[in-house]
Amino acid sequence: MYLCYLDESGSPDDPNNQHFVLAGIALPANQWKALDSAILAIKKNYGLEATEIHTGWMMRRYSHEQKITNFSALSVDDRRAEVNKIRIARESALAAAGDKSRLNSSVTERKRTSAYVHLTHDERIAAVRKIADKISSWQDLRLFGGAIDKAWFNKVPRQTTLFEFAFENIVNRFQAFLSNRSKFLQNHNRDAEANDCIGILIEDNNVTMASKVTSLMRKFHKRGTLFRKIDRIIETPLFVDSELTCMIQIADIAAYSIRRFLDNRETNLFDLFYQRVDKAADAPVGLRHFTESGCL
Repeated sequence: MYLCYLDESGSPDDPNNQHFVLAGIALPANQWKALDSAILAIKKNYGLEATEIHTGWMMRRYSHEQKITNFSALSVDDRRAEVNKIRIARESALAAAGDKSRLNSSVTERKRTSAYVHLTHDERIAAVRKIADKISSWQDLRLFGGAIDKAWFNKVPRQTTLFEFAFENIVNRFQAFLSNRSKFLQNHNRDAEANDCIGILIEDNNVTMASKVTSLMRKFHKRGTLFRKIDRIIETPLFVDSELTCMIQIADIAAYSIRRFLDNRETNLFDLFYQRVDKAADAPVGLRHFTESGCL
């Protein structure tokens, strides 16, 4: 049985990113504990064991690093203390000036990055890179993804949302992988394993999306998708707390790496995750770029 963890990168409504990406990280269920332990060990080395990895926020540069003298030489506790001083002073000044817009932005940044301020920018990059390195070396893991050029998607009236379109793509590719894997096992006289070659989708617990995705998956089970019958993905997606689940966080890094490659030509993380894209006859069938300009 395969577990496929999903997460997205890029907002459908944010003009600052060209693409919306939904990525799935699938691995055999009996390998979950080993990989989870390996990722947790990396996080512990950076003081992130109790922290959710939000790749986009981790990879940013924080202005306080330039404002604090010898920031990299300070202890973890001193780094946090100095950062808090700067942030409290900044928010107090913005509140006094009545600058609600910048104050709200500052508060959002503080909340989203507070778990990472004990690390330098280089250390944050290194932490994410080591996780990606571990994923690239996990031979039985498969990456599925749909990267959608929003300009391409919005040119034609559609009956589905951007997320629903991306979700159906993941379902198609995960189903194809499970079917092909089952046929491979049957051809090698491993019928018992072939019969067990099924999968389940696991997503971050989003109250708004849960009912929509569940309904969509029920329809796929009943009627199939536009391209194939769904007979190897069981149940409707499970919804878990991403803060407590390393595998969802890995999917977050994967989706981020794909989007940053397509939007900004960044290869540092993408080249690692690309090694795990599901392939058929060396063609990367697990990853699809929906665009009219031609895929890179």
